[in-house]
Amino acid sequence: MDHVVEKQQVAKNDRPRASARARFGAIFSKLAWATKALVIAVFLGALGLTSASAANCPGPPLVTLHNGDVADATPVNSNFGALLDCANNNLAKNGANSDITSLSGITTPITVPQGGTNLSAVSANQVLVGTAANTYSVVTLPNCTATGAQHLNYDSSTHTFSCGVGGPSLRVQKFTSSGTFTIPTSATTSTVFEFLVSGCGGGGGGASGTNGAAGAGGGGAGVMDAFYSGFAPGDVVTVTLCSGAGTGGAAGAAGTTGGTSTLTYATVQILQALGGTGGAGSTSSTVLALPGGNGGGTATPTGSLTVVSFQLGGSGGAIGFPNATQPFSGGGGSTLFGSGGRGSTTAGSCGPGSSGGGGSGSVRLGGTDTPGCDGGSAVALVKWVL
Repeated sequence: MDHVVEKQQVAKNDRPRASARARFGAIFSKLAWATKALVIAVFLGALGLTSASAANCPGPPLVTLHNGDVADATPVNSNFGALLDCANNNLAKNGANSDITSLSGITTPITVPQGGTNLSAVSANQVLVGTAANTYSVVTLPNCTATGAQHLNYDSSTHTFSCGVGGPSLRVQKFTSSGTFTIPTSATTSTVFEFLVSGCGGGGGGASGTNGAAGAGGGGAGVMDAFYSGFAPGDVVTVTLCSGAGTGGAAGAAGTTGGTSTLTYATVQILQALGGTGGAGSTSSTVLALPGGNGGGTATPTGSLTVVSFQLGGSGGAIGFPNATQPFSGGGGSTLFGSGGRGSTTAGSCGPGSSGGGGSGSVRLGGTDTPGCDGGSAVALVKWVL
């Protein structure tokens, strides 16, 4: 009888323990692996089998349980609650999260599908190149400079970079005002430079005196096309564009001649392009006004320079056609660079020249005297192939 009572008493004492074990097992099975590991470590430490680290789990100390102690629910729940608080507040969660702010212990490179490069090191002047599916390779860039028109090539079959040298290409420098041209350092004495230079356009003639008078157009400027060789790298050619285009003639007067442009090398003038002459003015409704002529030019080699040159003079201006009721002024002559001013049948209206073109004449109607239009300013181009 005493044995029965003793067994009943033991069974009764085991009920809280069984209940606690069941609750612990149910909760423990739902934990993530990281949290399970922490729970196991702490309980092993509490049992004296290993020491638990709580460096990342600040808070009250855990209740220590020893072998043979009655597993009362209160200390078990207290320890388990502390573990849950630690896991929720200090451990990174699985899935998307913002808990991780620094990774310093990773020794295995992160793969490309995982958002990494699968590489552990890279050096200066190297780039990442995709060389296969989900594969990056480190490729060194060569030192390609601008010398000799170098450029960067990439070979997709070997996944390598190299410096390439392009073929000769046309270079152009344009001047719309006076300046200097320096022979490039990559040029040689055999490099040929083409200089295209214009003078300034002549001014158009004005109209006065009689209704129907029509002034003539100014001539287009001369354009010189000269091919020079013999320059040394660093040599300087001074480009002086004409200081003024031909001005339109006052009422009934002829326009003025455009200015001259020059090239100078080593204090010697090696090229000049003359301006177009002005168109005649008109004071009659019956007499034709003669147009201005085109300008010419010359090219003169000096020292070691050689030259082949051509005169590409602009066209002459157009005649002014007088008429008592419908006069037509002469248009300006054009050039390789620009057009002459357009003739007009309207009093007080005329067209200026552009880029060496001549200005147009004017007409007189309604008793209004009108001046001619100005010629165009000069332009220069330098062309070479390197």
